[in-house]
Amino acid sequence: MNEKKIILRTYDAYGDAIICTPFLRELKKYFPQLEIDLIVSKKNYDFFKDNIYVDNLYIFSPSPTLKEYWMIVTKLRGDYNILIDLWGKISISKIIAIRLLGTKQIFGVSTESSYRHKYYIGTEDLKCYDLVFGQDLRAHHRDRFLDFFNLLGVDIDDSSYDIFYPEVYEKNAVNFIQKRKPYKFIIGFNYKGSRDDNTLPTNYTIRILRLLSATYPDFLIILFFDSSNQNEAHYIKSTLQNDNIVIQFETKKFLEFCALVKQCNLVITTATSTLHVASAFNKYIITLYPNTPYYRSFDPFSTLPIKKIYKNSLKKLTTNDLDTIKNTIQEFYINYQEKNGVSIDGKHP
Repeated sequence: MNEKKIILRTYDAYGDAIICTPFLRELKKYFPQLEIDLIVSKKNYDFFKDNIYVDNLYIFSPSPTLKEYWMIVTKLRGDYNILIDLWGKISISKIIAIRLLGTKQIFGVSTESSYRHKYYIGTEDLKCYDLVFGQDLRAHHRDRFLDFFNLLGVDIDDSSYDIFYPEVYEKNAVNFIQKRKPYKFIIGFNYKGSRDDNTLPTNYTIRILRLLSATYPDFLIILFFDSSNQNEAHYIKSTLQNDNIVIQFETKKFLEFCALVKQCNLVITTATSTLHVASAFNKYIITLYPNTPYYRSFDPFSTLPIKKIYKNSLKKLTTNDLDTIKNTIQEFYINYQEKNGVSIDGKHP
């Protein structure tokens, strides 16, 4: 590419925004003089604000205002030759925005399968795209994005995620951990997903936490929550009354939550966004997933061991599933000890 600047459109959701980050880094790596501008939503503006591979951010929400349309017409129209659309979902507002930008070439990632069923149309069927990449809908979303580089004859050898945040978030997370007594291992536990099908029922959550707390009294277990389940998380904690189970501090920004996840050794999660954060920080991961191709296209990755537990329904966990979680934690902790030279009594030799 001989362009001096390029503009990209990304997903609205936090987890989906994370899996876009390898694309940004690799684009800057192979075209260091390229100015990379980003169209984001109000929701994920803060997430991308400190990304060192992005030059400028412009807000255009999934449900845009007239002011946002006007911004495209007055500030962005005619300023770019290339738009790369990583937001693989069909919407009328997105198509209008693409047309208003007036770029000469438009590249887009193939529409994900769930939206094909909803609208009965894919990105390939829209006349406004010059070229569509990432057409293997069975592949991980990250790899579908990076398929763009195959068009350029570029081999990608690093597909890791990037998360950048202010130093103060790191300090707050470290302080939160240090106020607890010394624990041998720190587990972050997220039972609430963005959908009902990847959310554990409260009674199962309590059952799992009670088992883990009793089995591993020297491990600190942090119960994660967001604004939608904060009261429920406090109820779970009050029901258990275990000293080694604590509730996370209330985070105002998603990146504050990311900084807390970074302090954990192991993350257990049903939520894809938390899973992607754990992947970015290369953690031990246990994920409980509905057994569908959609969720498998958001699988975790890490150089450390991962355990994926696929269930037809998270409302039907069995005793064997609980034993699997318990035993996997023991396996991961042994691996952690070996990697960090920690003896059985928890001390470094």
